[in-house]
Amino acid sequence: MSEQITLNAVSADKYQQLSALVKSTHKEKPKPEDLASLRQFFDDDPELWQATGKMAKRTLDHLCRIYYEQSGVRSGMCFTQN
Repeated sequence: MSEQITLNAVSADKYQQLSALVKSTHKEKPKPEDLASLRQFFDDDPELWQATGKMAKRTLDHLCRIYYEQSGVRSGMCFTQN
């Protein structure tokens, strides 16, 4: 987990826009127009999309690793090679 993600600085305005979009989007039953707004936001900044995806993937891998270490189960189904 020592790999670092390099990303050009995101302006405070862009961060606030993304934060507002995410907060206003219902997590279980999102409206199609909310998803379209998020999709357009990331389409406009593919580097941000890639960095966000990598962070989400690493977070999932980390959670799976912790779960399996604590439960004493060894499984390769969550762990991925970067």
